[in-house]
Amino acid sequence: MHHRHRLRLARAAVPAWLAIALVACGGNDRPDATVTAADDAATLDWRSSALVDVLANDSATRGALSLTAVDPPANGTAVIENGQLRYTPADGWFGTESVRYTVQAEAGGATAMATATFTVQARLTLSGTITDAPIAGAAVTVQVGDQTVEVTADDQGRYVVEVASADPAAWVQVAGTSPDGRVRLVSVVGALAGVAAQAGTDSGDVDAAALPALDATHWTSAEAALRARALGGNLPASAEDMAASDGAVRAQDLQALAIAVNLIADGGVAPPAGASDSFALLLDAAATQAFVRAQATGNADAYAAAERAVLATVPAPAGEPWAITEARVLSYSDGGNPISSYDLTVEMQPDGTAVVHAEDQRHAARWTAAGADLAITLDVPMEQVSVMCLDDPVTGSCMQHTSVFRTLGYRLRAVDGGSAVKLPVLLGTPYEHVWVDGPQAGEVISASDGSTGFLTTMLDLAGRAGVTADELVVGARLAGVTSQPAPDAAVSGVTRDDILTITGPGTGRFEISGQAATWSLEDGWVTVRADGLPARQYTRLERDPLTGLESWLAASVPTDANEPVTYSMEQELLFVDPALAITAESAARRWRSEGFVRANPQFSSLDPNYVLNPDGRASGSAIQRWQLASDGTLELVRVSGGQDYLRRWIPLRRVGDNLIVLEIIDWGYIEPGMFTRRINWQLDLGPAGG
Repeated sequence: MHHRHRLRLARAAVPAWLAIALVACGGNDRPDATVTAADDAATLDWRSSALVDVLANDSATRGALSLTAVDPPANGTAVIENGQLRYTPADGWFGTESVRYTVQAEAGGATAMATATFTVQARLTLSGTITDAPIAGAAVTVQVGDQTVEVTADDQGRYVVEVASADPAAWVQVAGTSPDGRVRLVSVVGALAGVAAQAGTDSGDVDAAALPALDATHWTSAEAALRARALGGNLPASAEDMAASDGAVRAQDLQALAIAVNLIADGGVAPPAGASDSFALLLDAAATQAFVRAQATGNADAYAAAERAVLATVPAPAGEPWAITEARVLSYSDGGNPISSYDLTVEMQPDGTAVVHAEDQRHAARWTAAGADLAITLDVPMEQVSVMCLDDPVTGSCMQHTSVFRTLGYRLRAVDGGSAVKLPVLLGTPYEHVWVDGPQAGEVISASDGSTGFLTTMLDLAGRAGVTADELVVGARLAGVTSQPAPDAAVSGVTRDDILTITGPGTGRFEISGQAATWSLEDGWVTVRADGLPARQYTRLERDPLTGLESWLAASVPTDANEPVTYSMEQELLFVDPALAITAESAARRWRSEGFVRANPQFSSLDPNYVLNPDGRASGSAIQRWQLASDGTLELVRVSGGQDYLRRWIPLRRVGDNLIVLEIIDWGYIEPGMFTRRINWQLDLGPAGG
């Protein structure tokens, strides 16, 4: 009894501080708290912030939780604020951002991590005009990625829409349709990131003054249609689509399509049968070309008025397109036309000096730039003397007197669009035409300041593709290299293009002339030498993957360090596809010489079409029949004076419906012994019917 009593007293005598210590050491066997952290999400507008209670959906098996750490985000800031996570996106940034954070249990200190995802929306107010002349009450659709907003334009064709998106890559397009449905204008604006970059710092407003593409016009519609044609009828929806369709946007085509829209929108011309509206017409290349040609020939005054209106409203690019901080070389491009006689390359230096290359000569010049306008003034005008008839005021008879045509320089106005290599411009020539002798000596016959130009393309050598060594392997065939000089009395377009076959390292032979040649490659330029010919160097400016065409530039080869380079006109060279051949089946088609179309969208009086019937009959350009030669070339036969004159096509490359050929034309019915060899571009329009 006594022993048991003493034991109870001993147990009761354990001090409180010892009991607490025993519990703290695990004496009660209770485990640490475990933590579960769940991901969070929030949506906010750009230029704002979000405070998220990330702990609200996190838990611990016992005790409280605290937010202890936040990883820094890539596109903004994240901080802990009163136990919550505050995220602030960088100014002007929008998109989706993930932020990792750490929570910790107060009981035992266990931690867990989770992710808070923030969807940051750019909230923008876009405004522009649906205008050829403004289209009052146009039904406007603005598409931002998968989001579509529809509004009605006011009496001046103006629209305002509000959009919100968190996708910087969302593609923006604007379309407006007239109340009668005849006119539909479309503009491909671009990625939302580029649109948002134009927004004011205190608002999300973006108007056409900041971003001209928000105006849907005849120009934007022409570009959109050309790109859609290249993309199988679909408007571009990404930067990749834009790059893939760059080759389809040629200055002459832009002008032709813009004129077609202007005729319908402002000229009161109805869309042709089968075209529901103006844009549907533009998407159909054959229908557009037929419409333009019919208007140019049968409605000439209205066509001329539309052309003037179109050229007066060319859209200028933003910024300073002629900023020249280092030597810059621009070369005129005729848009794939193989019969151009326009020859212009300009070298510009940052100090304002320039050299103009024209007709294989160099001319010193100076340049000045103001916004979209570039003025090139020759130090000494180029002169061309001619004899003209001046009626004698007394007798009325023709008196021949000398006049001089002086080219004073060039005016280039940059046009919105194009690429790093292809720069669309309005090209004008300031000139004066003056009597040299006779009673009116010194008087001006005509003059221009060059402010009225024609739409074309300049190619920037800074972005040239060049030539690579792996292209110049044995057996490779480079078409378009000149093997003989053209005769002095050549008609317009007479050239001596040939095919240079690579026979070994640095050696080659021309297939048509039979001449031996040597070649070398340096910095993307291939230099070709042959006996009796001046050495020439060639470089590729760009490839067009849609047609197979290539733009090249030729230049002289200096004989010593003091002799300057002289650039020649744009060339159409390309490497020949060795597997390509023309068969009877592939020849019996309807063809159009597309080079003529590019140079003359309205075709003037030219008929660029050929029909090669399966039975050997043919029509077009006075061709009566066609045949395949034993060497596989196609011969188009013109009969004149009982004699056959051939137009031969040597196949070079085919891409889709585009056939590139070396065309050899016998002009003997005009002048005996005259012929042309040139690269030409033929478009396959489908099977011939006869």
